[in-house]
Amino acid sequence: MINKNEFLQNLIEVFETDEQSLTESMGFRDHENWDSLTGMATKVMIYDIYKADLKVEIFESLVTVNDIYDFVNKNAKLDE
Repeated sequence: MINKNEFLQNLIEVFETDEQSLTESMGFRDHENWDSLTGMATKVMIYDIYKADLKVEIFESLVTVNDIYDFVNKNAKLDE
């Protein structure tokens, strides 16, 4: 299991925002800093840190910050 607080901090860095404006239950695409570049940076961060390959089809189905966390938590390959 990955550390949720660390994951959220990594995502906050990608979104270039603070903890108050990026919460677990919010739709991440509704965040004011969301754009296609943020989406790509999110995918890269997930792969670089957690070695989880977030395919476009899956990414498009995720809605909330917690959905992203759940995906990463289930697919992280931290031992490699």
